[in-house]
Amino acid sequence: MRFSWDSAKERANVAQHEVDFATAQTAFADPRALVLFDARHSGARELRWWLLGRVGGRILLVRYTHRPGAA
Repeated sequence: MRFSWDSAKERANVAQHEVDFATAQTAFADPRALVLFDARHSGARELRWWLLGRVGGRILLVRYTHRPGAA
């Protein structure tokens, strides 16, 4: 799986939640992670998901979009 993100959005996330996106992506390696479909924020053009996964001693909620074939 490849990850990409907007740098400005990452800076805002670090300021608000003190978690950079490189750290957040490690939640995907949690074998017990829980993935949920975000129907409220999904639309015809983009499906959104939530992942709850352990990173170190914390549980992170990662909101993401899967874009097949994205570079």
